[in-house]
Amino acid sequence: MRALILLLLLFAPSISSGQAFDPLGVPAAPASGAAYDPYGRWEQPREVIDRDVKTTRLLSVTDGTPLYEAVPPPHSTPATESRMLPIIQGGVLPLQAGPKSPFLPGTNLRFEYHYLINFWRTYPEAKVRGAPPPGHVPPALSRDALRDTGGAPPQVVDVLFRQASALYAEVIAIPMIRRSQGVMIRPSLRIQRRSDEAGTQVYGFVLRIAAPELGGGGHSVALEICSNCVVNYGPAWGRYGRTQVVFLNPLAAFVVASDRPTHISEYRNGGGKQIPNPAFFDPARPKTDIQVLTVTPQAMDSRQARWAGQGAMAPDDPYARMVAASFIPDWRAAVDHLNGPAAPRAQ
Repeated sequence: MRALILLLLLFAPSISSGQAFDPLGVPAAPASGAAYDPYGRWEQPREVIDRDVKTTRLLSVTDGTPLYEAVPPPHSTPATESRMLPIIQGGVLPLQAGPKSPFLPGTNLRFEYHYLINFWRTYPEAKVRGAPPPGHVPPALSRDALRDTGGAPPQVVDVLFRQASALYAEVIAIPMIRRSQGVMIRPSLRIQRRSDEAGTQVYGFVLRIAAPELGGGGHSVALEICSNCVVNYGPAWGRYGRTQVVFLNPLAAFVVASDRPTHISEYRNGGGKQIPNPAFFDPARPKTDIQVLTVTPQAMDSRQARWAGQGAMAPDDPYARMVAASFIPDWRAAVDHLNGPAAPRAQ
């Protein structure tokens, strides 16, 4: 593992400080003693080769909000119209977006959502242009948000509600969520009993943080946080900061807090493809421990999700905020704390 980290340090892309991408800070093992998924798709590191392109000039930063030069017609996308992003000259693509996105460290996979996450890390106090009305953000998760207990015993419900409340607090601590504009944050919580193929049962929750527009109706963007979801998708593709990345319609932050791998070889001799571990959940741990966590941004439609990956989305779009909120918190630290020795547990 140390040799791998040294290799990543040697080949890690060097990006200008204005558009920082920090692939470091990944420990050999989390503080809890649980192992990162050993079946992550690590490959030869690749260098970002487009770091010297010319972009539109930054004109000013007012009240925490950047203003870049306008892109001349006929080029236009929500990303260019916002004038919040540096746009590569002669086109509509933001810096380090779309096919020019940085690679996930140690992989040959470009992480196409970096430009949105990096914007809110660089300008956490940025405001929505056009002065929409202030939104509403509940300061804490209320019991009224609990929609379904899944038949779990009261002590289990209490533990899972405390866990969900702590993760809700992580989300609303992000300035662009806490100072919501034009949307109303509406959390809801469901508790479910889950089991792997080996029959080990655990409890988990789905915390959905929706952000419907003020005065709007119908569907809304959301952030969905799921603890102890059954692992039925492919192995993690790599790490962005301290968080692994999996692709679930279209992406999710992914924390494994178990000593058991999420995937194993199809055959006992180690051959074949990697399949979900049928005995992933550890029966020796309390049933309320978080053994795996996914944090998934949810778009209103496929077009919105596609724009985000193509580099066409403005960072102040509600879905762009949910993408950023998926990767800004340190989910690894939060899960380790909730699984810590002093944390309440229930069977």
